[in-house]
Amino acid sequence: MGSDGVGLLGEAATRAVRDAEDVDAAQRKRAAVEKGCRDLEDKVKPLLVAVESRSARVAGQVREVLERAKALQARHAKQLSDRVDLVKKGSTMGEVSRKLAPGQDALDAARRDLKNAIETVFGAY
Repeated sequence: MGSDGVGLLGEAATRAVRDAEDVDAAQRKRAAVEKGCRDLEDKVKPLLVAVESRSARVAGQVREVLERAKALQARHAKQLSDRVDLVKKGSTMGEVSRKLAPGQDALDAARRDLKNAIETVFGAY
């Protein structure tokens, strides 16, 4: 075996030490990456909660706008039905307008309110 055998053993030992150092360095890098991921998760979680909260709030606002729109549509349909009934009974257009004017004012106010709500909810988008 002689000097060549000792040299080969020395090289093998050196390689084994380098491999062990590489494994140790890789483990340290992996631990650092995992720690970085945990740190990032800790920073992202509050943002995620805030986004989910905002999404829930916006979803609630959208639901409210839809409910207002349905209510306005129902009120409008009722007023049209009342108008048809008055016309069938032989009322003149002046009488119909006079009798339904308070309801029309309420409808106009509800329409403006709905328009403002829609602009508030969807204005940011």
